[in-house]
Amino acid sequence: MRVVQSVTYASRHGAFGGPTAVALAQCRALAERGHEVTLLAGWDGEATLDVPGVHVLAVEVRPSIPGAGFSGLWSRRLPEAVASALEGADLAHVHLGRHLIDSYVARSAQRRGIPVIAQTHGMVPRPGSLPARMFDALGGLRPLHRARRVLALTAVEVEELAAQGLDADRVTQVFNGVDPVPDLARAPRAVPPEVLFLARLHPRKRATAFARMAARLLDRGIEATFAIAGPDEGEAAEVRDIIARSGHADAIRYEGPVDQRDAKRRLARASVYVLPSVGEVFPMSVLESAAVGTPVVMTHDCGLAQEFASAGAAEVTDPAPEALAAAVERLLADASLAAATAAAATTILEDRYSARAVAACLEEIYRAVVPEPVP
Repeated sequence: MRVVQSVTYASRHGAFGGPTAVALAQCRALAERGHEVTLLAGWDGEATLDVPGVHVLAVEVRPSIPGAGFSGLWSRRLPEAVASALEGADLAHVHLGRHLIDSYVARSAQRRGIPVIAQTHGMVPRPGSLPARMFDALGGLRPLHRARRVLALTAVEVEELAAQGLDADRVTQVFNGVDPVPDLARAPRAVPPEVLFLARLHPRKRATAFARMAARLLDRGIEATFAIAGPDEGEAAEVRDIIARSGHADAIRYEGPVDQRDAKRRLARASVYVLPSVGEVFPMSVLESAAVGTPVVMTHDCGLAQEFASAGAAEVTDPAPEALAAAVERLLADASLAAATAAAATTILEDRYSARAVAACLEEIYRAVVPEPVP
């Protein structure tokens, strides 16, 4: 089958987060299953997009609407690239949010009679902000409503989409996939132990809570270092201020963005990964930590929390810095607990969230919407 996947933005520092990682993993796994796959991506001009077996069309994009962030990214070269990518395609799988690029790709495919699968990644909640309402009023989400199938991550997201008028029989819950990396899981960990935050410094990710947690642990005499890594999206100044006032600037550091090519190695070096986020639909970094054998601390307000907690595959806590600190301290103090937690997470990954398992599921969905069987 000739499949085109598109994603809004791929950058060296992974600023767009999970949707890009998911698209790359899906494309690789689909190609391994014998499909002819093209990945169309908005691009920062720096990221290396070398996906085995996948034809990559990376279009360098720039902001076209002041203050619109990812939603306003565009390039004059995009229409030509989209036409080239869609030529002869059997299906277009668009990782879709309220973004000009996503809407244009999906609309272009639909005009050509190519079935569209839209995967929303929690990016299309009911519109609350004025820009979101304007985007919808101008027809930006019309391609979503015309998609042959819409893929959602969680039951909550399915309900959100249904509340916006999507037919329930067109919405399918599909998990994201990551494959274990045994070589990295066996790699030596940093000494003294390192506790890591690796995510965008967006208020929802709560890097400030991580910094306060680190200060509490160091005040207690914990022998560890604490690293905050990721692109700034509004919290870097406050993080630096917390570090400066903590009295532990030698043990807590803000590293800035991490090259996406190094992200898994960075996770593998840590003894504990902490994601203090709230309102997290489906954190890919939790799966990526499981892939390299690093135990995770996360909050109850996370799409994976219940499943991982019930399996003993993560320390799941209240989002307060003190609760996060207690969870980290348990893992640092008990090597057997840390190893068992990481092993349980890897088991969940292999059983439910491997990229190969997700690709097999996608293949069934694709074949259900393509008009005729495709060899």
